[in-house]
Amino acid sequence: MNTYAKLAAAALAASVLLPDVVLAQSTYFTVACLHNQTKYTIRYSDSQNDGRFTLSSLTPGQTMTYSLKYSRANQRRPLKVIVRYDADGSSGRFSRNIRLQGYSSTGESCREGKQYAFRPEPRDGRMIRIVTID
Repeated sequence: MNTYAKLAAAALAASVLLPDVVLAQSTYFTVACLHNQTKYTIRYSDSQNDGRFTLSSLTPGQTMTYSLKYSRANQRRPLKVIVRYDADGSSGRFSRNIRLQGYSSTGESCREGKQYAFRPEPRDGRMIRIVTID
């Protein structure tokens, strides 16, 4: 078999065998994770991509992963997550709204996302804040 025939056979085999690989590599997400690094259960509301606010909670050590699937690479449509929480647990006296932004990735696991955490305020451990941790 001559060189051209070998190359043509290899190209045909690749086009038959590789579509799943190509499709897998063309799936893109933007991902953000929110960890609870306090000793309290945190109750909060979140809104994803201009949707309604829903009630959520994180127990100590628990993580919430937010992801948005892109329809194509480099779409540049940001993940928009708004987290609304009471920083001191006083029924809304110290309500805070924080926008979480994601990292672009080929997967939607937490380890691929931008990392945030609920943490106690350094000066007053009763107050809670959200910080970037990566």
